[in-house]
Amino acid sequence: MDGTGRAAGPTADTSTGDSIAGDTVRPASPEVPPGDPQIRAIVDRLHDGLVPVPVGTQVTLVGSWNDEFSVTAGVIDDQAIKAYNGGQCHALAIAINKRKGWPIVALMNYAYNDDDDPEEPTWELMMTHVGALTPEGDFVDINGRRPVADVVNQYIDDYYGAGDAEGDEFGIEVVTPGRLAGMLDADDMRPPAMDVAVTFVDAVLAKDSVPA
Repeated sequence: MDGTGRAAGPTADTSTGDSIAGDTVRPASPEVPPGDPQIRAIVDRLHDGLVPVPVGTQVTLVGSWNDEFSVTAGVIDDQAIKAYNGGQCHALAIAINKRKGWPIVALMNYAYNDDDDPEEPTWELMMTHVGALTPEGDFVDINGRRPVADVVNQYIDDYYGAGDAEGDEFGIEVVTPGRLAGMLDADDMRPPAMDVAVTFVDAVLAKDSVPA
């Protein structure tokens, strides 16, 4: 579910808080309210003058590691799920934030390590997936609305295999304006295909009892 690539944007606030992952408590970004003006300005800029791709149009999305996915705009199928779990998750989270005002959040792997780089991993390297967080605390992405624990379990199953992630700790952190800007400006992040992402919002909000 690595939907983010490897961003190298600027780090932001380092104040502490509680992340949301079972009983795990880890340093987290400060809570950003849904109406945060800096987030809203970035989101509005990405939607300014946007012309959505017509629903039903076949398009190619570029994901992490330059993987390409042929998706049908507005239709949630296997290819769409792969695309928005594999490099375009931030685009969909931004589109949901525009519609609902829900905070953009990141799934973090606090035990991330790179054998080729023994230095302490950055926030961007620990970030594995991006979605939106409902007022009830559920994670929303291309898969619909799910408890955070289900998102973590999917990540473990998809990328570690059952029993292979022992010792890894996961949490959800609100994405601050600085970190959102970093995601968008980083050379190795996939540019968010907003003209396609906006076509999936209705389908996502209608899935798994997400309130529209």
